[in-house]
Amino acid sequence: MPTASVPRYLTKSRFKLAAECPTKLFYTGKRDVYADTSLDDDFLKALAEGGFQVGELAKLMYPGGIEVTASSHAEQLEHTRELLSRKNVTIYEAAICHANLFARVDILQKCGDSIDLIEVKAKSYDPRDERFFENMSGNIQRKMLPYLQDIAFQRYVFDLAFPGLKESVKTYLMMADKTASCTVPGLNQKFMINRVDGRSRVQVSSGTNCTTIGAAILTAIPVDRYVAKILRGNLKAPGIDRQFATAVRLLSDSYRDDRKHVPAIGGHCAKCEFRQTGNNKAEKSGFHECWMARGLTEQEIDGGTVLDLWNFRDKDKLIHVDKLKLTDIDIDDVKPKQGQDGLRRRPKITESRDVARLI
Repeated sequence: MPTASVPRYLTKSRFKLAAECPTKLFYTGKRDVYADTSLDDDFLKALAEGGFQVGELAKLMYPGGIEVTASSHAEQLEHTRELLSRKNVTIYEAAICHANLFARVDILQKCGDSIDLIEVKAKSYDPRDERFFENMSGNIQRKMLPYLQDIAFQRYVFDLAFPGLKESVKTYLMMADKTASCTVPGLNQKFMINRVDGRSRVQVSSGTNCTTIGAAILTAIPVDRYVAKILRGNLKAPGIDRQFATAVRLLSDSYRDDRKHVPAIGGHCAKCEFRQTGNNKAEKSGFHECWMARGLTEQEIDGGTVLDLWNFRDKDKLIHVDKLKLTDIDIDDVKPKQGQDGLRRRPKITESRDVARLI
């Protein structure tokens, strides 16, 4: 149980993790206990570094801002509150908090009574695509949902922290405009990645400012409409389908108390980062703990599960009827079926000792 003197904040990154799977909240941050493959994922690190570069470019588009750089949460919050007391101010990495909810806003701009919350993403945006955020049914596109939930979480925390300003808040996602052209050759070289104490830092070349970066290639897209829809609706994650505020409260309470959500296993488990790889048995495997909660042994899991079926879209259906191991699966469960689009391809098995049984 965490000590009362050390706050356990549900940050926006932990909220994003919980939206993927609430049980991950129990495993995250315990590097000495649970394996976490994301810590050694070079691809994810490269994506993060690209995000840092885009973040620095975005700051140049809002010149004169003040960055909140204090190391402790308390100092970050105090500095942010002091800055928000000004009539006009631009804040980089503003810190906002309510109870044990905590978020850093990439760019917060206050102009009189107006507040803009701007979340910067290393993703491209096509203004010609009328269905970029919503599909024909009016539902938020799955690929954009995590980004919009991110800024929705920030808006939710801000409204709780500053209720007197909530009517003045607007939200934006800032992304690269596909229709824009970079007018400065080698612009990316002006934002060099350096390693400081094992962490990535962006060093902006001397003389680089809002007048030397050329035509804007990033654009701030208003997303109030989608944020409102998320805040009014249900947050749906494995094992959770609750109104947004209720779901956030459940997640924040469980993280504060270091309490594990009852695992809701499914096809999403295939991408779980909290699993052992190779022969390293020095760390626990959160993935194995979740699947063992459904009655499997570690040996049965390692022997092959339904997740090892490649190019098979009905894994959740098999899991729902407790067909978890490859040895539970009959040929009728995976054989191709005739449909409007012809025969579906038969799944392959990526890792299994039971290949012969299914072919």
